[in-house]
Amino acid sequence: NGSKSSQLPAHSSRNTSETPASKSKLSDLFQTLTSTSGPNEALWMGRDAVTLLRENALLPLTGASSILVISTDFRSAASSSNHSSDHFVDQLRERGGANVLHRKLNPRTWTASMSALVNESGPFDAVIVADYIGITPVFGWNREEFLRDLASSGTPLVHIGFSSPYVLDEIPDAVDVIIQSWDGSPAMAAATADALFGLSDISGRLPVHVSTRYPRGSGLVIPAALATTGDPIK
Repeated sequence: NGSKSSQLPAHSSRNTSETPASKSKLSDLFQTLTSTSGPNEALWMGRDAVTLLRENALLPLTGASSILVISTDFRSAASSSNHSSDHFVDQLRERGGANVLHRKLNPRTWTASMSALVNESGPFDAVIVADYIGITPVFGWNREEFLRDLASSGTPLVHIGFSSPYVLDEIPDAVDVIIQSWDGSPAMAAATADALFGLSDISGRLPVHVSTRYPRGSGLVIPAALATTGDPIK
């Protein structure tokens, strides 16, 4: 894409060494992603950053007529105000046209609602866990057990990390799709929705070494399934 190349010339090659200059570029990247002054530039950068680490023939979600989104964010689980997970769900509804149900899970009390969530997820075509917790310590939270219990419903399960990648090893094999989307900014929410519905390529790579299972440079590549023209969807 010509506009993408003109805006991101430094992304034409990937440097495997981390230098002060590369750290500065990362700082510039996150500043752009959270900025409202250049939404198109932020979205193109977000699309480049979306990283796919597991995919069991589920994407794109264009055939899904019903999607359950379970967001985990202890800071806003009990809040009725609009926050990152609400914006992400809005982006899904704009793109997919599917019936999208949003459940906000309080990770401090997740065990009390687990049985109901498993039963509820059964009829859906896909379940998306939007994880905003990352490595923040939360009393009572067990990511691996939560995802394993949720997968027991048999519904295809997608985990999206909108925070630190250093929790990847806590995601069990029962999860069908793993996406690392880095932060809860509007740009990353929009870019992730584009990726899920095949509106953009997925080609991101891990810029850090997480473990032997997820070393630096990990990332699957999936081309866009649908052609897009004009400005990206905001």
